[in-house]
Amino acid sequence: MALTRVASTSKSAETQGSSQRKDAETREWAVVCAASTFDFGTGEIDPHKAAILFRSRHGGGVHKRVKERHSVFIERHYKNFREFGCIADAHRSGRPVIISEEDALAASKILKAGHWVTEKIKGLPGATYEELIYFSTMDEALLKSPQLQAIQQKYGVSPSKLLKRMHAVDPDLIRITLRSHHKFSYAELQDRIRWCLTMLARVAADPSMMYHIVFCDESTFVLHGLSKHSVQVYCSAGAARPSDVCFISDKTIKPIKVHFFLAVTAHGQYEDANGVVLYEECSGTTDIDRRANKLQDGSEMTGKQEYWTKENELAKSTTEEEMEALLHIVCTKFQKKTGHWPYLSIDNASIQAHIDVTCLKREGQPNISMPAHHNLKIPNYSPDINRGIEHQFGGGKPRVRNECYSLNHQVITGAELRKIVRRQFTTGVPKYSVAKDVAGLTLLWQIISSPAGQQWTDQESGRVMDVDKAAGTSKSAETQGSSQRKDAETREWAVVCAASTFDFGTGEIDPHKAAILFRSRHGGGVHKRVKERHSVFIERHYKNFREFGCIADAHRSGRPVIISEEDALAASKILKAGHWVTEKIKGLPGATYEELIYFSTMDEALLKSPQLQAIQQKYGVSPSKLLKRMHAVDPDPEYSSRQSHPRASTLAHIIGFAKTSV
Repeated sequence: MALTRVASTSKSAETQGSSQRKDAETREWAVVCAASTFDFGTGEIDPHKAAILFRSRHGGGVHKRVKERHSVFIERHYKNFREFGCIADAHRSGRPVIISEEDALAASKILKAGHWVTEKIKGLPGATYEELIYFSTMDEALLKSPQLQAIQQKYGVSPSKLLKRMHAVDPDLIRITLRSHHKFSYAELQDRIRWCLTMLARVAADPSMMYHIVFCDESTFVLHGLSKHSVQVYCSAGAARPSDVCFISDKTIKPIKVHFFLAVTAHGQYEDANGVVLYEECSGTTDIDRRANKLQDGSEMTGKQEYWTKENELAKSTTEEEMEALLHIVCTKFQKKTGHWPYLSIDNASIQAHIDVTCLKREGQPNISMPAHHNLKIPNYSPDINRGIEHQFGGGKPRVRNECYSLNHQVITGAELRKIVRRQFTTGVPKYSVAKDVAGLTLLWQIISSPAGQQWTDQESGRVMDVDKAAGTSKSAETQGSSQRKDAETREWAVVCAASTFDFGTGEIDPHKAAILFRSRHGGGVHKRVKERHSVFIERHYKNFREFGCIADAHRSGRPVIISEEDALAASKILKAGHWVTEKIKGLPGATYEELIYFSTMDEALLKSPQLQAIQQKYGVSPSKLLKRMHAVDPDPEYSSRQSHPRASTLAHIIGFAKTSV
């Protein structure tokens, strides 16, 4: 058999168009990749290894033309090549199969209905409950629904073609992303409320406590070598979440994992370190079987510290002993730098649940003894309370992923990935990001401990209280436009600034101090969107938050206020007239003169003119709205930019330009 016949298509190269030639090249490369993985022992190919080679640089990027799964594409064309001796698609006789509208609608109804599963109730032997589970993929639906399988087998079509026909006949068939949230029990909610009230009382007694809190937690980042649509990762339930996995390189098959511990604080002594107290890789990181046990001065001990599980096996993840040693390092470093023992904010993971801060142990080091109340163990299912560290994980992992993507095929070892993760979670942490999170904690605690923060379902009335509404706006984030979201962010930051100046003794805030914080660099420049006086803006929105439990502007019922034309003209006349001030004449004791001063701003006019204040209070409108109405009724406003000149120094000039009295 001639080689040209083996690699030919149904048309000769001369009669093929450009797109047909490209398709032929793609099929040829797919068959070559499949043949390179042929096993003479089993007589089979390995489609997944072939897919890796198919996507490599040797193919010249032809894999980008294939829309289906690469392993399936390769397997099909290799089968055609073995059966028919060419790489063209098999000849299809007759017209394409048309799925009837009735069967497509029935299949769509089955897919949308989902399926019921029976689950056991923990703690009640023999008791069960049923739960509705929706299908996430078409393959899953075909696997678990015999009726859907029967419809597919009736027409002999692929799952994708059946789904396409279902979409064509049923416009109501959509695919949405479902996000699961933990449903708090009444006891869990009460625990959260008690914890927040306790923290508010402690901060009121010692405001500096906020800057002595160190937020600690561990996390994982995984770099996988396969393409995203063909990856299956098997691991323990808590080892890695989908957001922790980065799919990047075709050069490696084995996943690269970095398991690390991070501790951050808002203390001023750590401002140069971007708030990072400690970053350390833990057991379970690729290429690290044992973690170095470092001394207080940063040098390593002789040999390596091994961590073993209770089953007497070398640990593949962080153990309780290792976590205790890491917290020992955090406390030692913090006390040495600040002169105070830290308050440790840790979650309820199993490796942290039994840690005793009154006796922190570490091999080769003296034990640390702190008061028991320095362990701020947060309530169950409350990552929002531990926002200082959770926000760092949420912002740091995309930075690691972006750097891996920019380097593409160059990151193939654990050492290279560890350098990137360390850099992005130390020097790459945005400055003041931890301080900004800590500034909003008192507000968060007030929300959770208020009635608006009680998120639980009343079984009798079915009423659900949502904590998101307490800090939300009048519209949900999905229905808000870009400008509305920016306004919501501005109001949120204003309330955070107000809450940070709350005085537990008087029960009041300090609007002026809050305005200074509002204009600081921590706000990211949101104060530039506010046109009114910042202290007034902050005070109004904090009042709304305390009264209505949200940051949206209070609802305005009825028609807008209309200022009468007479009052608007009177206000315009007052504004244009300016005001007279009495000044002393230098060199003439007891002599004075009066000078006309024009108003430069509306706020200044309201401050110095009782008549203008009376008009504004009569209608209860803002200064900007009153000024807008004045412009509308008075077409001749005498507002101009007046140049400043040196005042006359002689009495003759003073008498000539102003009223003088001696």
